[in-house]
Amino acid sequence: MTDRSFKEQDGAEGSPRGTAVPPRTGSDAPHLRGERSEDFCQAKASLGTEALKSLGPLELAYVGDAVFELLVRTRLARHGARVGELHRAAVAYVSAPAQAAAVERLLPLLTDEELRVYHRGRNAHVHGCPAGCTVSQYHAATALEALFGYLWLSGERERAGALFEALAEGRDAT
Repeated sequence: MTDRSFKEQDGAEGSPRGTAVPPRTGSDAPHLRGERSEDFCQAKASLGTEALKSLGPLELAYVGDAVFELLVRTRLARHGARVGELHRAAVAYVSAPAQAAAVERLLPLLTDEELRVYHRGRNAHVHGCPAGCTVSQYHAATALEALFGYLWLSGERERAGALFEALAEGRDAT
């Protein structure tokens, strides 16, 4: 790779690709500055109280969707299986009907603050509902994801993990 700018490499001056952020390499990459990636993720992924309160329930659900998916995939990968089987099992966990059923088992375990976040997520104005679930199931799933997003962004990773394990164990018992 030459020393040309990204705009020169990608072609047209005004193209969206021409304004790309360069990849993190060299001394600006966390692992090359002596930071462990776990430390970097832990320090950068939490938001302050004010920033966290400024996020709406759908933004929390957006993050929570990824967090929940990661927790599901991590749990399933521990058991070892072929990728197709893992995918089918993950879909069974993360579908809106499955999340709605799981959240009913979780509600008695939530603190007052967690219940407030859950209710904000449940009452969020979602734009449409996917096929295969009811509106109430979709609202409950959005609320669950908002809760996991809130816990993750507030740095409460252990609490998110504990609540997820309670969901998973309750699901496996049924």
